[in-house]
Amino acid sequence: MTAKHSVITSWLAQWETHFVEPTVFGTTDSEQIACLIDRFCQKELGTAVANYLFYESSIGAVCGVCLMDGRRVVVKVHQPSRSLDFLQTMVQM
Repeated sequence: MTAKHSVITSWLAQWETHFVEPTVFGTTDSEQIACLIDRFCQKELGTAVANYLFYESSIGAVCGVCLMDGRRVVVKVHQPSRSLDFLQTMVQM
């Protein structure tokens, strides 16, 4: 049986060195990253993650998830150097 967060594991396995994950998540462990994303969704969106659809990282991380209530959302995680003003401007664009 494949873990529901296998897309995170697959992405991380492609790279020898990880730059983004230690900075934004504090870990390179795919299960821990999945737990952090799940906790965020429970707190901010009111429901847990049912399945992880995709995951990529570059200057930040992005993960597509299907929530337990059926919604499909994208969670973007930026590095701490990105200001709140910058993020709010990006949402408005």
